[in-house]
Amino acid sequence: MEKGLSHKDLVKLGLHEQGRGRSLNQIEADFKKHGVERSESMKALKTVDYLKKREERMAKKEEASKQSATTGSQQAAQPAAKKSSFWFWLILLMLIGIGIYLYFSGTLNFDFLYGILNR
Repeated sequence: MEKGLSHKDLVKLGLHEQGRGRSLNQIEADFKKHGVERSESMKALKTVDYLKKREERMAKKEEASKQSATTGSQQAAQPAAKKSSFWFWLILLMLIGIGIYLYFSGTLNFDFLYGILNR
């Protein structure tokens, strides 16, 4: 009594056959010729299909990361187009506000300017 191929062996065989350019239907027919039950072959083919799609996704991610790395280095070589000046204007407005507050509170006075301007 021969046990046949295990699930792992069926998946390996399916990946090998799919790598050679065979479709899932052809691989299923081969499994049927070798006496593998349909339920076992369908489980193995689902795993083969999942692994193939995962491999394609990983290849696309690698390609995208390589492409973004090359475009990132090109962008680093170009000068920055426009930087935000929000913080500059916020700090400037705060300094002006502090100056006005200190002037009206009497801490800051501009008496030295009267001498310079009235010469």
